[in-house]
Order: sequence, then structure tokens, then C-alpha cells
Amino acid sequence: MNRQSSTIEDMARKGKSGRPKGRKPTYIIYVRVDPRIGAALEAYLDAAEPRPSTTAVIELTLKRFLQEKGHWPPPASDNAQS
Repeated sequence: MNRQSSTIEDMARKGKSGRPKGRKPTYIIYVRVDPRIGAALEAYLDAAEPRPSTTAVIELTLKRFLQEKGHWPPPASDNAQS
């Protein structure tokens, strides 16, 4: 048991240092959608060649929506931190 708790303590000390270098921080969004929207998304993904990731499709769709509403791309001052 001591060995296991030591490993957990070691992991806690490492914190985020285990993140691969060069990887950008992410903003995680969890969302529930109408099953019909989910089915349409799955149908789109299944029909696409090569199959894109769900994340790539949602990210592109969100960017287009935000651009249409005048919120994308972000102002230069927000972009400087990326």
C-alpha cells in the first residue's frame, strides 16, 4: 500500500508537467444534443472520406458560427496569449 500511495503522491507532484511539449491548452466543452442532431452528425462523419474527427467537425462549425456572429477571429490582444 505504501508503494501505491507513493506513486499517487509522485503523480500529484508532477502536475501538468507530463503534458506533451508543443501542445496547446484546450478549452473543454461537454454538450448534450437532440438525438436527431447526433444521428445527423454520425451520418455526416460516416459519409466523409477521409473520416474527420468529431472534434474537428464541431470546432469548424463553432468557428463558422462565431464568425457569422462577429466573434471570430478573436481580437489581436486575445490572440497574443496563444
